[in-house]
Amino acid sequence: MMARRIRVAHVITGLVLGGGGQVMWTIARNFDKSRFDADVFCVIGGGELVHDIEQLGMQVRIIPAHVGTSIFKYRPGQILELARQLRQGQYDVVHTHLFQADIIGGIAARLAGIRHVVKSLHNMGAWKKRHHLWIDRLLATDRVICCSEFLAETAIRQERLDPSRVVTIHHGVDTSRFRVEVARDEYLASLG
Repeated sequence: MMARRIRVAHVITGLVLGGGGQVMWTIARNFDKSRFDADVFCVIGGGELVHDIEQLGMQVRIIPAHVGTSIFKYRPGQILELARQLRQGQYDVVHTHLFQADIIGGIAARLAGIRHVVKSLHNMGAWKKRHHLWIDRLLATDRVICCSEFLAETAIRQERLDPSRVVTIHHGVDTSRFRVEVARDEYLASLG
């Protein structure tokens, strides 16, 4: 009998060409589809990588942060809608990426009754003020994934994380994307 695949909901601000979007694209290309089902929820907007990630077999849903004009950065309706979709999707794990998605996804996961929440830190977070750090601690996740030992050490110190909750997973880079199929001399000549 084949075990049920683990359902993962990735919550990210958007799928733009920058760091977070590239990480999500790499995950979409390389996760083990025999063990996991995964979908992506964008909580700010879409982005240039939506189509590419959908082509890789992940469903992308966009739940925009602002409808019309809003004085609230985090709309309760948006959080409730995400919670509804997470509950409906029967996800086992919510994996958040980037601070606003950490907040929206973390609260929505709790409202949906999802017990396992992890977040990936994509940058040093040196911009975080005291209230950001307080929110991070309030919405503590099962695991915090860092892309380097330096980031892990910095996050443990800055955010006062329990080191046992911090995991380092280095970003994979597909070096074949950077292969030049032209001979070096020919390429240099084309550049003048």
